[in-house]
Amino acid sequence: MHTLPKEHRDEVIALLSRIPGVEGATGRRRLLSITWPTAGDDFPPPRDPDIESGWEDIVAGISRLPPPRCIGLLHALLSNIDALIGHAELREAIANARRRLTDLATQRSLPMFLARIGLDADEEDDNGIFVIDRAFVPPAQYPQARAILERERVVFLLGDPHMGKTYCALQLLWEKFREGFEPYWLRSPLELKLLDPASKSPVPRHSVIYIEDPFGRISPVDDPDAIFGQLRRLFVDAREKDLLIVVTSRTVVLQAAIADRLREYIITLSQQLLLDTSYDEKALLDITRCYIAVYQPRWEAPDSDEMVKAIATELHAPHNIQEFVLATRLLEDPAEARQRLHDFKDVVAQYVTTLKRLEDWTATALLIVSASSGQNMSLEDLTALYDALNPQHAPYRSFAAALRELHYHLTFSDKHQPSLRHPSIEEAVESLTRQREPLMEATWMLVGACHEHDRATHARVAIGLLTRFADRWAETPGRLEHLESYFDHSHLDIRAASRRQALNQFSELRADAARCIAELALQSWGDRFLLQLILSPSELDDGRYERLAVRLSASRDAQTRYLLAHHLRDLRTIAAREIGPALIADDDGLIARRAIYETAALFATDPDLLARLRAAVARLPSRHRQWLAGMSANSVAVRDLLAGICAASD
Repeated sequence: MHTLPKEHRDEVIALLSRIPGVEGATGRRRLLSITWPTAGDDFPPPRDPDIESGWEDIVAGISRLPPPRCIGLLHALLSNIDALIGHAELREAIANARRRLTDLATQRSLPMFLARIGLDADEEDDNGIFVIDRAFVPPAQYPQARAILERERVVFLLGDPHMGKTYCALQLLWEKFREGFEPYWLRSPLELKLLDPASKSPVPRHSVIYIEDPFGRISPVDDPDAIFGQLRRLFVDAREKDLLIVVTSRTVVLQAAIADRLREYIITLSQQLLLDTSYDEKALLDITRCYIAVYQPRWEAPDSDEMVKAIATELHAPHNIQEFVLATRLLEDPAEARQRLHDFKDVVAQYVTTLKRLEDWTATALLIVSASSGQNMSLEDLTALYDALNPQHAPYRSFAAALRELHYHLTFSDKHQPSLRHPSIEEAVESLTRQREPLMEATWMLVGACHEHDRATHARVAIGLLTRFADRWAETPGRLEHLESYFDHSHLDIRAASRRQALNQFSELRADAARCIAELALQSWGDRFLLQLILSPSELDDGRYERLAVRLSASRDAQTRYLLAHHLRDLRTIAAREIGPALIADDDGLIARRAIYETAALFATDPDLLARLRAAVARLPSRHRQWLAGMSANSVAVRDLLAGICAASD
């Protein structure tokens, strides 16, 4: 995040570059040692690598400070330089730069806002965020979301894809920025560490923070409980530190990532943006007119009301409308543009169509950016991975050249790190990769390149690719088995991440991939992880499924056996029938009573199990029989059955 817009950074860099005698690193080091403000002791002088690189990196480092410190430090530095060198030609330029810095301290313009959240406005950039002041049309839930934020200091914006969750979140930031709050946009769960009070640059008081998709963009992150724990601590601090917090997530991702008890807590602080309810006909027409006014497509005509109505009628989501206007703006004929309307009903499919035009060397770069999404990998790391895949001959070119080709699909942070402009592009990249064999091979090479590193970021990229494409790797002997090294990794975080990623994908795998992962899991997973595996709907064959359930019913871990008993009705019938008798006879009364209740609900008409249930109830202490009697009120069938069993036992 930069405090200063690019034009102001460039002005300061150009000014410093004009100082005589400091063209090299030695001169810059000597100058800074003399002129660095003593009031800036809490921000030490630039590191040697930045000094070696030049004024651009030095100013970039300063501009990442919170606004008052950044502007104050630059103001004092320029003043000290002026006093030291007394260069007549530079004096006026320094004075002008200092005046502009003073103005910036109170300026609340859109370019300043964009700079604060790590974006530099570019007239040629098609990112809708750069025109949010002209293109934002609030959904029906926006006033209530704003009210929740004001009242609770935290709001969750949930909902369907393409409904404008990010746009709404940034609009809230933009409004609060104009009220005096400092905005922060966290694009990766890893950036949550910046909110720790012990971090080197903690978020200051009176800030508004947007946390984008912390539980995952299109599928859950590998440790959602840890993410929610960090968020809970932040929520507790929000009122004390005068913070406002906006969180976005796709509803399906949140539901997959968060336990029921936590989901209820979030629902009280949320608004859902849903297709057909968030934007009425008038709002969709307004959105269409806004994007036409901003992007000025060539097919626009004075009498284009019919075209506007057709767009709003066909495309019900703001993002779809924006993508259509952008993609067709060079077409002259309104009829030709209108013929393409149907293509934009499914934005992911349209992205795939667009990405198919990419050459392999460019698509490979996009694959790397997509695979590293959320890992906060540096540009240098991404370049190194690309070079590892790049055969160093035509038609391949540099990673930088590929990023230039992909400009429309990416956004860039203040450190020039690329990220995908929209989660749907990540879905499209996966779809394209499955369709194009060279990309599948590039993906396998990327797994190997990441495997050679011992860093957690690289391991997580490899794990994500191994699990996401597990059905394809299962077709080639020995490939999916690479997961074993991560399942049993010496580093606890990597080991846990690999298992959670496998669990997240397990329900979507074909039978051969599910079988392979289950066999690998049996070799190294603990019983509680294995329990989550069989509770996931999957294509795992009944034989292996039943053997796994039997193993868990004999687990030494009482918590595993209790959870297994609690979820008997969630298991396949063949497995529940097999392990029910063992669990109702468990030595632990808590496990036995839960298993009795669940088994009775499942097999109330089975005469053999009925006899076993009577014997199991007879062995229970009275307090557990009383619990059964109380619980039986939840089901007529179970109540009648257990009433008879309890009466016979007494």
